[in-house]
Amino acid sequence: MYDYRKKSVFDLFSKRVESSFKKYCDNHGLNFAVEEFITYLIDQKLIKDKEIFRFVIQSLTIELLKNHTIKKTEVVQILAERFDVTPRTIWNILKTKT
Repeated sequence: MYDYRKKSVFDLFSKRVESSFKKYCDNHGLNFAVEEFITYLIDQKLIKDKEIFRFVIQSLTIELLKNHTIKKTEVVQILAERFDVTPRTIWNILKTKT
């Protein structure tokens, strides 16, 4: 059976890394071509699923908190429901230093 939750996390990871890489390229005057790069990293298992998930959770949390009309506790609950994990899992990810 196909895991759609995992696909969703991978899609978000890809979009966020792409955005970050695009900014890096702009800042350093580099050409941008990342689609194959991200696919390669994932296919070659150079990035662990756990790290992809951590990156997505941390970046979404920052994005949601920029709004300032939502509390961190609410963000944790939203993300836990969205990715079908416990709020404790989200809190543990947010407490982990990267």
